[in-house]
Order: sequence, then structure tokens, then C-alpha cells
Amino acid sequence: MKKYLIITTAIFFGLLVLINSAIFKLIVSGPALVISSIISWAVVAVLSVVSVLVYTTINKTRETEYKNGKKTVNYFKNMWITIILISLFSFGMSCAGGAVTSFTMSLLVNRVDSVFLNGAIFVIPAFVLYLVCLYKNFVKLGFLDSQKQVFNLYFKILTLILLMMFVMPSAIFGNIYSTYYFQAGYFANIRSVFSFNIDLEVIGDYVIETTEGINIISSVIKTLLTLAIEMSVVIFAYIRGKAIFVKRHLKNEPDYKTDEFMQAAKNEI
Repeated sequence: MKKYLIITTAIFFGLLVLINSAIFKLIVSGPALVISSIISWAVVAVLSVVSVLVYTTINKTRETEYKNGKKTVNYFKNMWITIILISLFSFGMSCAGGAVTSFTMSLLVNRVDSVFLNGAIFVIPAFVLYLVCLYKNFVKLGFLDSQKQVFNLYFKILTLILLMMFVMPSAIFGNIYSTYYFQAGYFANIRSVFSFNIDLEVIGDYVIETTEGINIISSVIKTLLTLAIEMSVVIFAYIRGKAIFVKRHLKNEPDYKTDEFMQAAKNEI
């Protein structure tokens, strides 16, 4: 059941990629972001409820045998805490990267004309730092979940797919439109790390315009690559956390079960 749920969610992810691509191709700037966000967030909300109900049902069938089953509220809370915290953290890193970019480029605007200084030089370190922080936190989470016997890789993968769907509109927006603002604020979308560009001719103005010669397919591919890197780091870190726990504490306790669903029920789920 868990695998089918992930596959179904992945199919919706693919459909959202197509829908969002069409929206950003046919509608300009701000309205495209609003429409795309409404559709994506609605889909994520529905899928999160369905996912939580499925996991709650699985647990109810084993409630007497397995004492670690989580209730509906706990599943929903764990899923959305992850989605909201990572979304806010990535937004904060984008603001920090934008502030550094703003300060530096305001000093160099009349002195540089370099591809290397098109903005990515500042966004890349912010994105790398963001990944490092994600890695450390999810290693810790994988360790703690294993210790509490609630390690659940399938649920984390499902949550991450929903997270990627949740942030997809802003990520695509950041890869298509200028996300470097001065007068209206400081923001450099870290998920635009593969296509970030500062147009030195419009610095000092609040401009949201399509990057010259933009290709929607190329922009979406770059967006998906960024999201894939982000998701891979988190999954690897979560698994790594379990591996560290097993290595440190289970040498003399081979029968200790780290996962939420025990081996006896593995084939049924």
C-alpha cells in the first residue's frame, strides 16, 4: 500500500509539472505564480489528507500488536511540520542570499561585466549551506526516529514529494523570472541556482521580467534538477541517521526493531 501511495503521488507530481509549465508559458509573471500556487497547494492538501488516512488505517489494523502506531493527528502534524519548516528555511536562505547579493552588487554594479558575477556566485554558497543544514538535521532525525522505533522511510519520501510539489511554483518562477530585487526587498531564490542571472542594466529597479531568450522546458528541467538534489540529500541523510544508530547502539541487540512497521507486517503493507 505504501509503495502504491508513493507511485500515485509521483504521478500527480508529474501532472503538476506539466500544468505549471503550461501556466508559466501562457500567463505572465505574478498571476502565473498565484494561479500555479493555488493549484499546487490544493493538490498537496488533498493528497496529504489521503496519505494520512491511509497510514492511519494501516496502523489501526495492527494497533493491538504494534504499540508504536501513530494516530491521524500525529501523521498529519509530522508531515506538515516538515513541509512548512523546510519551506520557511529555504525562504530564509533565499533572503540571506539576496541580502548579500544586494550589498555586493550595489558596490560592483559599475565595475563588473562578468558572467561569473551574474548572481550565481552568491546563490551557490547559500544553496550549499542550505543542503548542509538539511543533511545535518535529517541525520539527527533518522537517528532519533530509529531510537524511538518509528523510522519510516516511505512516509518521509511521501512527505518530500509533497514538499517538492508545494514549493514547485516558486521554484519554477525563480528559474524563469528575475528574482533579484533591490527597492522592493532582498531575495535571491536558492532554487534558481542553475539559471540565476542578474541583468546589470536593470539593477536599482523592481523588475520582474522574463530572462532574455528563456526556454520554458530548460527552466523546468533546471527546477526539477534542483528539487531532485534537495530530495536526494534529505533521503540520504535520513537513511544515514538510521545507519549511525544501528552502528553505535545495536551491536549487542540484533533483535531491536528500528522501523515503525515491524518485519512481520512488511509484506502486508
